[in-house]
Amino acid sequence: MRLPVDPGTPLAGYADIHRELAAGCAGIRTLTTAISLAGHAGGEQLRGRLAAGFRTPNDMYLELRAGPLRTVVFKLAANAEGATLLLPADKQVVRGARGEDILGALTGIELAPADLLAILTGCVVPSPNPTGGRSHAGGWASIDLGGAATLYAQRAGNRWRLRAARRRKRRAASLCPRVAAIPAAPSSAA
Repeated sequence: MRLPVDPGTPLAGYADIHRELAAGCAGIRTLTTAISLAGHAGGEQLRGRLAAGFRTPNDMYLELRAGPLRTVVFKLAANAEGATLLLPADKQVVRGARGEDILGALTGIELAPADLLAILTGCVVPSPNPTGGRSHAGGWASIDLGGAATLYAQRAGNRWRLRAARRRKRRAASLCPRVAAIPAAPSSAA
């Protein structure tokens, strides 16, 4: 998919378009999902399954299992008071840090539980506030969300469909030496 690169022209009714796009995610208060992961790191193929649970405004539970035996790599529970990370292979627990700091240390992307919930539901940011819109060639529209993100939508008949979004970058946090390196998934080679 190629997103519009032209500057576009001012889009009238961008708030109504955003309201239509957000109708499916704006009322979500809880979410439970499983995400399959596959990729390569350090020359090794990695596969895993991330179980995720959320409750607004800031409750999150993530559990990553990997390898042929679905061994627990980590468990992360977070709420407004802080977060706890369990690393069973290292027999370590990290307590007291913010959820976004731990997630940043694990993934390199610092996201609060509410941010991750918004991304997974399609709202892109918590409490989105459309502040402007542009019309682009090919039936595309872009809608700015108060400097936090830009949505890209495309006409599908008489409706708008969210096709992509860009969030503004957030820094990854350095949590502590105990989480400097997350243990690799157990090798299936014997």
